[in-house]
Amino acid sequence: MIIVERFLAPNIIWEGGPLMMKKDSGRRDFRNNTTNTMSDIPTPPTAPTAPNPPSLSGMPTPPPAPGGGLPPPPVRPAVASRAVGLGELLAKRGQTAATTQSVGGIKGHRGFQYYQEKSSTGFVGLSNQGATCYLNSLVQTLYMTQEFRGALYNWKYEESDGVEEEFCIPYQLQLLFSRLEMGEAAIVETKNLTRSFGWTSTDAYRQHDVQELMAKLFEAINETFTHGNLKNTEVTPINELYSGTMLDYLSCQVCPKKRSREDECTEFSLPVIGVSSLEEAIDSFTTPELLEEGNQWFCDDCDKKVNALKGLGIGKLPYFLTFQLMRFGFDWATMNRTKSNHRVSFPLDLDMSPWVEDKDGNNVYELFSILIHQGGAQGGHYFCVARDFSKNKWFKFNDAAVSEYDEENIEIFFGEAEAEVDADGNKKIVRGRNFSTNAYMLVYRKKDSSDYELCDAVIPEDIAEVILEENEEFRQDKAEFIRRRDNLPLQVYFKEEDDPLTLDQDKNSILINTLKAAKEEFDLDEDVSCIRIRKYNPKTQTKGRAYTTEETESSTLDNLGMHKGTVLFLETREEDGKFPEDTGAFVIYVVRATEEGFDPPFEFTVPSRESVIGEVKELLQDIIGWRGEFQRMVKVAQDLSSEILNDNFTTLQEQGIIDGHTVYIEECYDSSSPDSSIRDYFEVEKNKINLNYNLLGGLRCDQEIFIDKRKTIREMRLIICDSTGLSPDEFKICKLMGQEYKFEDQTLEEAGMFDGSNFKLKKGKPLLSDEIRLRLVFYGSDGAFSEPQEIVVNDGITVDDLREYVFENENNRIPQISGAENPRYIRLRRKAGSKAGSIIFDGQTFREAVTRVTDGMQIAVEVLNHEEILEPHQMVIQLRQWSPSEQTLDDPFDIIVDRISNIGELKASLCEKLEGIPRECISVAKAYGYHLKDLENLPLSINWDVNNEVILTKTPWYLVDGELLIFKDSRIPEILPDGMTENDLKKSSGFGSRGNREVGITINTVYTEEGKKKIDALRGNTNEQEEE
Repeated sequence: MIIVERFLAPNIIWEGGPLMMKKDSGRRDFRNNTTNTMSDIPTPPTAPTAPNPPSLSGMPTPPPAPGGGLPPPPVRPAVASRAVGLGELLAKRGQTAATTQSVGGIKGHRGFQYYQEKSSTGFVGLSNQGATCYLNSLVQTLYMTQEFRGALYNWKYEESDGVEEEFCIPYQLQLLFSRLEMGEAAIVETKNLTRSFGWTSTDAYRQHDVQELMAKLFEAINETFTHGNLKNTEVTPINELYSGTMLDYLSCQVCPKKRSREDECTEFSLPVIGVSSLEEAIDSFTTPELLEEGNQWFCDDCDKKVNALKGLGIGKLPYFLTFQLMRFGFDWATMNRTKSNHRVSFPLDLDMSPWVEDKDGNNVYELFSILIHQGGAQGGHYFCVARDFSKNKWFKFNDAAVSEYDEENIEIFFGEAEAEVDADGNKKIVRGRNFSTNAYMLVYRKKDSSDYELCDAVIPEDIAEVILEENEEFRQDKAEFIRRRDNLPLQVYFKEEDDPLTLDQDKNSILINTLKAAKEEFDLDEDVSCIRIRKYNPKTQTKGRAYTTEETESSTLDNLGMHKGTVLFLETREEDGKFPEDTGAFVIYVVRATEEGFDPPFEFTVPSRESVIGEVKELLQDIIGWRGEFQRMVKVAQDLSSEILNDNFTTLQEQGIIDGHTVYIEECYDSSSPDSSIRDYFEVEKNKINLNYNLLGGLRCDQEIFIDKRKTIREMRLIICDSTGLSPDEFKICKLMGQEYKFEDQTLEEAGMFDGSNFKLKKGKPLLSDEIRLRLVFYGSDGAFSEPQEIVVNDGITVDDLREYVFENENNRIPQISGAENPRYIRLRRKAGSKAGSIIFDGQTFREAVTRVTDGMQIAVEVLNHEEILEPHQMVIQLRQWSPSEQTLDDPFDIIVDRISNIGELKASLCEKLEGIPRECISVAKAYGYHLKDLENLPLSINWDVNNEVILTKTPWYLVDGELLIFKDSRIPEILPDGMTENDLKKSSGFGSRGNREVGITINTVYTEEGKKKIDALRGNTNEQEEE
């Protein structure tokens, strides 16, 4: 092990606050830069009341620092091996997280956010389980629907129905709504509800579409609602409130013949691409298509094919009218999902009369709820805004956060307006607007309607009893949480020689309460007026300032700055007597620094809290032997930063030095000089880092070096040479991943070395700063690579010179290169993983041609059968022909194309190269490694149907040099499994992905076979956990 400039200080024992010193007659050298061995270094003992820094074997102990603390030696930061939960954090602070078994539908530890005050709106937020924002938005919308809530509360669970409460969706919805209405927690969980769906924690982390959730939830409610007390009835809140009808019709244009079908629906999905308002979208949705010419319809009445109108219409309007704005789509040219954020306005009041047959009925609706999607096509976040009709106000529900929302701001959810353009044709930037945040679903409520008899939303009595019990339990938990959070354990002394008393006090209580509690615990007969409290340092037995009568009777412990670990002293007086005089004296520790090193610290009593630095120096001169005006006082912080205390007219306490702290004194004859041996020492100590490395030829980094991070790599190299006996040119200093530290004038800090870093010594001559180490591999036509060979070249070498160098010097080490007739037969490529990689083009330096040059990077050398001169705008693509009938791939060959070529141009180039396949019959696809490993299933996993206009180097392929494409003659049919057609093949192709199928929403009930299996599995897991 190597120790660089590690100065030794007195051996110090931690005694809590101040520092007590072992007697040590010897001195330690702190001026001479001495290299010490392990045997010279005392081991620092542990600290009982302060965090004990991790010990590094061989670390000498630096001198003590202010604050009763030892400046910690530079150590490697501790790395947590796992995430720390809130309960653990609370436990570390002397608290225990409150637990509950049922309140709010959660079990186990509960976070502080549940105990916060409820929103001033009167509504409660929902906790997000991971990715359940879509569920929270729908649940809050349904909860705000008084008609739905009333119908739900009118339903009653019956045990005889064959399903436990735990898996009964209506019952869990009743509980959830009741918690939102009368629960006392600031946030409510949805875990019990999702468990009733048959979901596990995995389902909670899947993003889903809120419209799909609504359809599945309504279906599940319809299935389960007709049990319980509403058996043998088909009336549910879904078909009463949300069910409308949609007409699918064909109408003859010659005779009155009309064929139509009426289907029930709970929402209308409106395509919005190309429209700018909800009204336009409904118009487009209900506008029929004319079937004519080749698409004519055969009319039975006319007995011939005729022109006809085919379309969709709106039949019966539901009480709650729900629209889905279909902003999501799929781009078949790029094979990517898309989301349109364009502006689609919608009114607060909507008259549906233009689109329904019954023009005389009540067809006017008012906007009730907006479910908003924030994000892009690949994912995002849902929240909702909903109207409370009783208050005529809007509220925003964003998971746990609930706030009032201004109706005027609803326009924000229309989407992105067409950008304004300035005089120069540039689009203006609109700040403060997130155009990816827009309405996805709209819920309208029939206005002034008597169609639905509104029942009171009264919580069932049995459910209310459950919530009341939960509230009582919650209040107890909250009180315990607050008690533990605000608890302040104080140590109180009455006599110096006795053990202290620990009092648990509320930090918000008045100090007089602490005094009375201490009086009772110590069984004192004195009146409260004859007792006072003072700060106290038990290590120095110094009594601090006494709290005044006013502070004692009116100030809280928190306001007085008390904290965990505060120590107090109880003083008494006779009824007609006085309290002991508060002189303000306190104790500090003084360390004298000389040219020989540090003296052991000694205890010094400062006469008063008002004593100034000059006065203390005068009092010290007889003790340390230096006159006051020639003393320089230095304080050192825990981070080893130091400060010279030059102002003799400020008090020690004004400089932050209080009872039990340590100061350093050195002799100085020029007070204006910034030079200080103490500061220099601690500056070195502050910058010391511990590095680990291996012995040359060894694998483990088990050698240590303590060194100033401001030293250069070259200086560290010389220190290693002194320690190991190696020559400076004998080894390389490398990162763990192999890259060499070749810029040796960099400091260790500049090179990215920090405390605890590891580096490797490797045999070989070190690189100069202007040299590059490359590893050459031969790339054969079979796609295999040879063993790498290292070369060292100048950093400024050109690509042409590098090719010349390889041609002339590597024939012996890479025999395959001998097949090249001249350097132009050699192609250089930057190897990328298992691929040959991009081509390195001529006419520039190697560093210009290759981005992010790193030492040790691999260069693939490919020998051609012809001379080649490539331009930077060109690229090389590898192609293999797929034979559908034989299910084989031919040998690869290269083709050179322009980087901005599209697939159609690539097919044209292939057509010129190949014989017998017309351009329109060539199909091309991008192949991945997993395709080539399973040729039998290749037709099922690859996508041939890519638009000819797609640019090769852009989405979805993003081709680079050397990538593999496969092509086929589309006239030859694929060999398909029995029963599969070409259309089925397209659907199952996966669009070039490895089966990244979306997982749809499933809400399970015991009334379906699949749902019963899922719930039975959940029951089994629960029983196993209970047995364990």
